Amino acid sequence: MNAEPARTILVVEDDPMLRELLAYMVSAQGYEVVEAADGGEAIQALDQQEARHPFSLVLLDVMLPGIDGLDVLRHRAERGYAVPIVAMSASHAHLAAAEQAGAQVALAKPFEMAQLLGLLEQQLPPRS
Repeated sequence: MNAEPARTILVVEDDPMLRELLAYMVSAQGYEVVEAADGGEAIQALDQQEARHPFSLVLLDVMLPGIDGLDVLRHRAERGYAVPIVAMSASHAHLAAAEQAGAQVALAKPFEMAQLLGLLEQQLPPRS
């Protein structure tokens, strides 16, 4: 029996079809997935998960309604959460702002799924 906790990824995307696709592709790679449709849900999920077992990674759409991805990045920094974040956006200006706010990787939309899955493997520590 493997005692290692499951690697869980938070997928934050306001487009329901893209969020569902991302969640499916990530879970097909053996990761557990938690989904959030906006920044408020993302912050709530981060706070709840941090109290138990922190997320392994966050896939974060930067352009969200209301509380946007930059707000989520600021919240993570204020709380001192160490979870790596892959920021996603079609806007290069938003991606640059996300990197300045602490995102580890900026991924321009549209992107190939193979590119995203490769980034996951680069950002996540190998299983022991």
